[in-house]
Amino acid sequence: MKGMFFLPDYDLKPGERLEVLREEKRGVSDVQALTAGGRLVISEPVHGEGRLPVNEGDLLRLFYCRPFGLLSCTVTAERIYQEDGVPLIEAEIRSQIRRQQRREFVRFETALPVSVIPLAEITESEDDHSDALLIADRKLAGPMWEDMTVKGFTWDISGGGLRFTVGQKLSPGTLAACTVDLGDGNPVDAGIRVIRCEDDMEDRRRFIISAKFIGIDDSQRGKIIRYIFDEQSRRKRK
Repeated sequence: MKGMFFLPDYDLKPGERLEVLREEKRGVSDVQALTAGGRLVISEPVHGEGRLPVNEGDLLRLFYCRPFGLLSCTVTAERIYQEDGVPLIEAEIRSQIRRQQRREFVRFETALPVSVIPLAEITESEDDHSDALLIADRKLAGPMWEDMTVKGFTWDISGGGLRFTVGQKLSPGTLAACTVDLGDGNPVDAGIRVIRCEDDMEDRRRFIISAKFIGIDDSQRGKIIRYIFDEQSRRKRK
């Protein structure tokens, strides 16, 4: 309807997947409940295959995803307790919820199929944003691209980048189109810039590539964050 507009949905809700930052360590959690006094009840964060210890009084940073971007707020752990054997944290929100600009993400170890099409090399002095135009059309397909496609598997992935192994050396500064198969029939398409290229000590015919995402929109980044949260929760339930 003409003249109508909608406010962004910032509110935390039960079931919300969270990234938790405590000092320099990160883990994942979810919102279990909202109290009548306006506090959050969250599950104890998991870190890798273990737990991320939280004590009463600790300051925590919470991150969660919306289709329009990543949101964050600061909370304090007011009470640590168990309910039906499940460790829980009752937290007080201490800041406004804001859209997050600085990209700090959980790095999650997982082996996912990845396809990369190297397109150009740039120097460190060149601007990522202007050169990202070279990979604006990231869904490159067809016979003309098949011979250029390099395939491998991720070592780890985050909302900010990934590390993967392939059989071709990619020099630092290489810009490429990248597709990561999350296994749900809905792959992530993004541009990447290679940061490091190292020999794979277990297989000298392969290389370990560290790259950051460039030219990635919030919807594609959100797929990765949700995948990490869901996988962390699945592993926690095992």
